[in-house]
Amino acid sequence: MISFFTSCCFLLIAKTPPEKKINSFAGFRTKASMKNQEKWAYAQKEMIKYSEKRVFPTFLIGCLFFLAEVYVVLHNHSGNLFAVLLIVETILFLWLFVRMYRRINQSLK
Repeated sequence: MISFFTSCCFLLIAKTPPEKKINSFAGFRTKASMKNQEKWAYAQKEMIKYSEKRVFPTFLIGCLFFLAEVYVVLHNHSGNLFAVLLIVETILFLWLFVRMYRRINQSLK
């Protein structure tokens, strides 16, 4: 289930128009991206490109995790296994966003 929301987040990022001007509310905001307008524009485009590439794979992974969760709940009745699945999904979710952050931020230097 969490992976489904991850794919929705990537889809939302990919379909949102990039912020044109540096601001402290929306967009890919890091010290490196907010140094000047050129780096800001580059970071916004890279964030959208990365997100577009991650929508479909995270959706497929989300479907697999969802099927596993349904199986565990309906047939296995194992709360522990269900919790493990949620933890793995959460770690995957965080890893994908940290990876995006690092890749884009490193390319700005």
